Amino acid sequence: TIIKGKFLEYVVNMLQIGLIPATEQRFYDVPLTSSYADIVNTAYSVGLTKGNADGTLAVDTPITMNEAAVIAVRALGASILLPKNDNSYSAYLGVATRLGIFEDVRISGGVLNREAVLQLLYNTLNAKCIATYDGKEFFLEDVTILSEYYDVYKGEGILQACEYGEIYGGGSLEDRCVTIDGKSYKYDNITAKKLLGHRVKFYYDASDRTVDAPEIICIYSHQNEVLTLNTEDVELHRQGVLKYREDNSHLRDVRLEADALTLLNGKRIAVGSGGMVIPVYGTVSLVDNDNNGAYDVILYSEYTLAIATGYSEQDQKLYYRKGVVELENYDKYYIFDKDGKQLDITDITKDAILNISENG
Repeated sequence: TIIKGKFLEYVVNMLQIGLIPATEQRFYDVPLTSSYADIVNTAYSVGLTKGNADGTLAVDTPITMNEAAVIAVRALGASILLPKNDNSYSAYLGVATRLGIFEDVRISGGVLNREAVLQLLYNTLNAKCIATYDGKEFFLEDVTILSEYYDVYKGEGILQACEYGEIYGGGSLEDRCVTIDGKSYKYDNITAKKLLGHRVKFYYDASDRTVDAPEIICIYSHQNEVLTLNTEDVELHRQGVLKYREDNSHLRDVRLEADALTLLNGKRIAVGSGGMVIPVYGTVSLVDNDNNGAYDVILYSEYTLAIATGYSEQDQKLYYRKGVVELENYDKYYIFDKDGKQLDITDITKDAILNISENG
């Protein structure tokens, strides 16, 4: 289950509401030392929640269908659709249902689990506006609640370029820039790299009409088939086909589009009928972004295996056996552990095993 405090945090973040630090205790059961104090203060200040009659909020209790309906309707500015002088749970549930907020949301025992909450938030982002004309209410097909009230719009397309690389052969982009179907947006580089070549759905903030590249609020891979392999398992890659060994034994063929795009450490490379030299160490991700059974984008990440020997902060150099990385020669660098958690350079200890990858 998802507790009420966490649900409020999701909604506040979803709407890009800047945190309002708590300077006074709003509810008896949410002290200033609570990890949810700032979230609760923000939610209270913008009208998402008013708490219970006894002065509590019960942030640690599971979020119920009734409570979620109230918060979602208020978040969307749709309280105007409530029947006059009726602020009951049933009234909020009625509005939420008409907006499609509970569509495909599976509820057990009146409380929402993680899957139900994610579906509810997705529905909220896509809730259609209701208009009244000549005494009748109708949905505005192309206008969502978020676009109408918050200037947040939904998009879909292929993520073609980011700081890491560009699938059609151009140079990498500037910091936090991405291109989706030829249009420029701003987004986090680390996440964008993982989605390069993918078909994505995303939501962006269009409130500032003066900027050329709107800020993406959230983005996710949509209807892609992705196969990730270690390069040591790849036997052959040539135009139209890739062969790899499964479980170090069976040789399998993978069908590629005849015009499949291949990148090596972010740089576009040509792969002809004669094939390409497969990196000794690295990974390769194959992306089928149109679900036709043939992969459209092949992303190689080649790295050097190394054992760390030391780091000089003064010289900005990372030393490893048989080599050195001069960090001052790079505009930016990232360090991750094996689980994908981002680290600082000082977290690398002597004799740590490194995979060093460079892109242009």
